[in-house]
Amino acid sequence: MGEAIVMSNCDDGGLYVPSSFPRLDKALTDELTELSFVGRVAKVLSLYIDELPYSRLLAIVKDALKEFDDEPCPIIKVENALYMQELWHGPSCSAADITLAVLSGVVEALSDKRAFAAASDGIGEGRAVVQAFKGNKNVDAVVLFRADDPRSRLWISSEGAVNAVGINGDGEQVKAALRSLFVDMRTRGRAVLGVSNANICRILCETAILISAYCDLRSDGEIGDDSINFAFSGADMSMAVAALYAKKMGLPIAKVIVAFNANKGMADFLQTGIFDARRALYATSSPELDILVPANLERLLFEFCNRDSGVVAQLCACLIRDGKLEAELNDDASLFESGWADDDDVKDALFNFFDIDDCIMDPHTAVAAGVYNEYTCETGDETPTVIVSSSGPYKYPIQTMEALGTKESDFLKATVKLQAATALECPEWAYKLATAVPTCVNVDAKCAADVVFSLIDKE
Repeated sequence: MGEAIVMSNCDDGGLYVPSSFPRLDKALTDELTELSFVGRVAKVLSLYIDELPYSRLLAIVKDALKEFDDEPCPIIKVENALYMQELWHGPSCSAADITLAVLSGVVEALSDKRAFAAASDGIGEGRAVVQAFKGNKNVDAVVLFRADDPRSRLWISSEGAVNAVGINGDGEQVKAALRSLFVDMRTRGRAVLGVSNANICRILCETAILISAYCDLRSDGEIGDDSINFAFSGADMSMAVAALYAKKMGLPIAKVIVAFNANKGMADFLQTGIFDARRALYATSSPELDILVPANLERLLFEFCNRDSGVVAQLCACLIRDGKLEAELNDDASLFESGWADDDDVKDALFNFFDIDDCIMDPHTAVAAGVYNEYTCETGDETPTVIVSSSGPYKYPIQTMEALGTKESDFLKATVKLQAATALECPEWAYKLATAVPTCVNVDAKCAADVVFSLIDKE
C-alpha cells in the first residue's frame, strides 16, 4: 500500500484499490470506540499500510492534526436519530485539511525521494494543500488557479509558504495546465505525487472518518450495535468509495444517501447503471459539486463490476470513446440511494435547518440535507443517520448568507455578517485575509511548466 500512496496512480494511469479488506469485528470495533479520533485514523491506516506500524502512524497522525481542535470531526446531534459530522474545523474549513495533512505525513515517512505535488483548485482544495505541505521537506507543492479569481489569489498566495501560479484562462484551461504540468515534470525526471482525492491514502482516511462517526455514536450511547445511514454530497465520490470500503470491512451501514446538485450524472448512474458525460456543466451555489466525471468513478466501477479489471477497462474505454458507459451493477450498488437538489432546494434546506434546528451549514452540506429530507419523506426510513458536512459555512459565506436572506457580494463582508447572524465562531485566518498581501506569478497555460520548474528549482 505504501507504494500505491506515493505513486498515486498505476503505470497504466488507473487507480489503486485494496486487494482485500480487513475485518472490523466486534473486538476491533470496541477497541476503536475507546480510542481518540487520532487513534482511530492511525489504527485504520495501520490495517492497510504494512510499511508503517501503528505506533509510527499514531505519531504521524497526531503531528498532522496538532493544530486542529481536540475533536477534529465533532458529531452534532441535530434532532432525534439525526446527526451531523463536521469535518471542517481545519485551516481551510474543509475535510481536505484532515486527509491532506495525514497524506503529507505518511508520504514523508514512506519516501525520502523528493517529489512534486500540485493542485488546480484555489478555493476547493488549494488552501488545504498549502497548509498540509508547507513544512514537508520531501515535497515541492504548487497550486494553480485562475488568475482572474481574486478570492483564490487571496486564499492561496497570501500564505507565502507554497508556490502559487495564476493561470490566464478559465477553469478548464487551469485543469489542462495541471495535466500538462504532471506530464512535463515526469519527462524532466521529477517524481509526481497526486494529492487529489483519488490518492488511496485520502480514501482510507475518509474510511476512518466514517468509522469514527459510528464509534462516537456508540461511545455517547446514541446507538448500540445498530445499523446507521450516512448522507453526504457526491463531489468526486471519494466519500462514497470510503463508505463502501467501510461496509466491506463490516461497519453496519444500512444505506448511503449520496446527493448532487444540477450536475447529477452520478445520481443517474447510481440509479440506472448508465453514466453519460455528454451533458452541460452547470454553475451552481455548490461549486465543488460542479463536476461532470468524478475522480473516483473507476473505483466504484471496480466494486460494482465484481472487481473485474477487464470489464472496468472496457467501460472506461467506452466512456473515453463515446462519452458514455452502461454497466450491469452488482449488489454493492444497492447500498446507495441518490438524489439531487437545485439551488432553490439548497437555500430552503440551509434556511430551514438553521431556523428549526439552529444548525448552520454551507451550501454543499445543504445539498446533502435537502436530498436526505426527500429520501426520508419518500421511504419513512428512521435509521439513525449521520450527515457528513465536508465544508464549513465560512468557506462559502456569500452563498450561506444569501440562503439566510442577506445578499452580500464581498467575501470579507459576508464573513462578518455570517458571524453576526449565526454567532458561529469565525476562524482567525478568515479575519487575517482582510490584511493579507497576495504574492503570486501569473502566466499563460502553455508557459506554466517552465515557470513552475524554475520556481521549485530555486528552493
